[in-house]
Amino acid sequence: MGLEAVKKGNLMGTVYNDEQGQAKALFQLAYRLATGKKGPEDEGENKKIIRLPYQKVRREDSQRLLEEKEKK
Repeated sequence: MGLEAVKKGNLMGTVYNDEQGQAKALFQLAYRLATGKKGPEDEGENKKIIRLPYQKVRREDSQRLLEEKEKK
């Protein structure tokens, strides 16, 4: 796991994309597919990409994120 490796010092940093953000994006996609409504991903050249924000994780952030994951 990336967060553990950062905490131990095996990685200088990583990126984190939270489960809630992924679940929300998937639900919105499923809703749009079921209802035929269009969303922002339907614009542009590549209509198969859903962009989700990533959070930069450094060593000082890793412990907090690991504790948050344990609470869930």
